[in-house]
Amino acid sequence: MTQYVPLAEARHLPFWRRPITLLFLVAGALPIAFVTWSALLNNFVIEVAQFNGPDIGWLHTMREIMREISGYMAAGVTGVSPLLALLIPCYLLPGNETTLTRFAVIPAQ
Repeated sequence: MTQYVPLAEARHLPFWRRPITLLFLVAGALPIAFVTWSALLNNFVIEVAQFNGPDIGWLHTMREIMREISGYMAAGVTGVSPLLALLIPCYLLPGNETTLTRFAVIPAQ
């Protein structure tokens, strides 16, 4: 059975059962877990999926976009369309000669 303990009474618990202990544990474990996941992902895409430099760049770009989209959705921000956030990087593909000219303002002579 679950027993709820108010925070005022939590300071009387043993150190390993206090909320601050869990906070420190999570704060230490999250960076280790992220670095491990990142290393495994990078090794997999290089060795198994045969990604090269630009492919890895796109992988990390899409990962960051999805992270930002989930953050917007969690915050309830509806002004940013997830589809638009995915299409903008695809619109700016590297090697496309018109990438810079799409946004360049050419003065009339």
